[in-house]
Amino acid sequence: MSVTARSQIRTHPERAVPDEADEILEKGLVAHVGFVVDGQPFVIPMLYHYEDNVVYIHGQRGGRLPRTLRAGDNVCVEVTILAGC
Repeated sequence: MSVTARSQIRTHPERAVPDEADEILEKGLVAHVGFVVDGQPFVIPMLYHYEDNVVYIHGQRGGRLPRTLRAGDNVCVEVTILAGC
């Protein structure tokens, strides 16, 4: 994955691990997907699959999230790996 001006970490960049992004996405199980519809923010936890540099997420056909994605609106995806739990 490449770091762009939009995806660059600005707060504590010394903590950034962009070289580990693929590994994190491959190991994770749950993603939190954030998006905005009509000024209202939403964050939905959901299962996902990562393969060939693509994140596949489940969405209800005709639901808010698939409509947002089809419209080309911005979304964010966050995955956390908990170690030692």
